Amino acid sequence: MLQSSEDAQAHLETGQSLLGPGWREVESFEDLTDEDEYTTDEEELYAVLDFGQAIDRQQMQSESTYQLIGLDTPLPFIKLGNQVYQGEMSPLIGDEVILGMVRDPANPTKPSHVPLHTASRHLLFRPIVLKSQAEAEINPPPATSDAATPGGPIPEEATFALPKPRGRPKGATSRPRIVVRSEEDVRNMDIGSLPDNIIIDIEPLAVHGEPLAPSTRLTKLQAERIVLGLTARNRIKRSHDTPGPSNPVLVSQAGRRARERAAAAAGVGGSGHDGEEADMEGNAEAGPSEDVIVSRTRDGAPRAPSKAKGQGYGGDRPCSGR
Repeated sequence: MLQSSEDAQAHLETGQSLLGPGWREVESFEDLTDEDEYTTDEEELYAVLDFGQAIDRQQMQSESTYQLIGLDTPLPFIKLGNQVYQGEMSPLIGDEVILGMVRDPANPTKPSHVPLHTASRHLLFRPIVLKSQAEAEINPPPATSDAATPGGPIPEEATFALPKPRGRPKGATSRPRIVVRSEEDVRNMDIGSLPDNIIIDIEPLAVHGEPLAPSTRLTKLQAERIVLGLTARNRIKRSHDTPGPSNPVLVSQAGRRARERAAAAAGVGGSGHDGEEADMEGNAEAGPSEDVIVSRTRDGAPRAPSKAKGQGYGGDRPCSGR
């Protein structure tokens, strides 16, 4: 569709006419020098004015007058009331037949349609708003997006929503998972109620946090589950300031210091019985109680924990007392 009067003027300069090829536009018939170039016979031509959905039939019937401008140009205009419409020639294959409706009084439910006229021109109109040239230069119309034009070029960037993937992604697992952030979570954990296929994630704060209280008692199964859930590097470090049953390393150090004090008091080369008494003394200082001892084999695999009652500690590693 032509967008401006300049486009219509350029269309006329190419020699094209509204009537098609073979016709030439003149200001007056007097400009023709050869009288054989035209005849004085009158011919009626009908054109279809198509307003589409821009106007309904009732509004069309309510308007008593209209103004048609430039019907012989490729950019015609028509004014109905206060609204101006711009037209464009729509190409036709053949002619359009305009039918009339005639009702038969004997059979009014089945009217007949008889041809009235033939139209060789079809004008498609759309509503527009006319502005002065000065106002158009001050407020230019906003640029339209090519993405909104059907068949236009695809923009480099486009915003669209991708469909959500359905189903479970590849490699996903439905095993339950819990996160242990502190040793308080370990103390409050009901290990006996946990399923066998659960995944336990232990954060560094839980590994290097406060140790278990001395009064905490773990069964063999509970201790085995906790130990097997940790690697050799992530074993819970016990760092009590005072020796006790929950810190076998400090208990062992306390026993060694007690033996050294006993040997210094009795003289060098004390008997082994004195060492046992010193060991018992060190254990008494540490406080007798039950404790779960967990160790590892030479290849790094965890050894099943064992419960010892009234154990003694000698050297730098725990040993069972008799």
